Amino acid sequence: MRQLKLTALALVASALSVCTVSVQAAEPAAPAASAAASAEISGVHQAKVTSRLVAVDTAARQITIDFPKGQQTVIEVGDSVKNLDKFKVGSLTLVRYTDSLTLTPGAASGAVNTVVIANPIDHIVVLSGPTGTMRVKVADDAGFKAFKAGDKVGVTSTKRMATNLSTVTRAKTKADAAPAASGAN
Repeated sequence: MRQLKLTALALVASALSVCTVSVQAAEPAAPAASAAASAEISGVHQAKVTSRLVAVDTAARQITIDFPKGQQTVIEVGDSVKNLDKFKVGSLTLVRYTDSLTLTPGAASGAVNTVVIANPIDHIVVLSGPTGTMRVKVADDAGFKAFKAGDKVGVTSTKRMATNLSTVTRAKTKADAAPAASGAN
């Protein structure tokens, strides 16, 4: 019986040493994973915004719009928009666009966002940041694996392409009908 206990103890000790060797062999792979995490990854975000047109350049197929937080941006207009010449400066327009993005895990550059959800099935990363929440489709499988909920990610827009423009007609509201309040009496 004593011989059986010694044999069992030797087997357990042997198994533990194998596990220790396996863990030690796996540790050097960790720096490679962090190196992959610092690489820039391409993604695409589909968005829409209602804005007044600040400029329309039909020759260059570009529009300039005011974003809601006050910054202006130039957006290229894709060939799918057939009636660009009908849009005039000052018109309220619904702009649907594709935003090509560079994502930098670890927030090394760009606007800092936080990963809310990383969906491995559809390669969708939901980010929350200074401009709100956005869904980003990540193209490659290896790049997608760099994202986990709670991670910080730098987001830089590399190209915006309008895919659809439509004029918005706004119905008058009570605020539009009421006379403006005057500060001087």
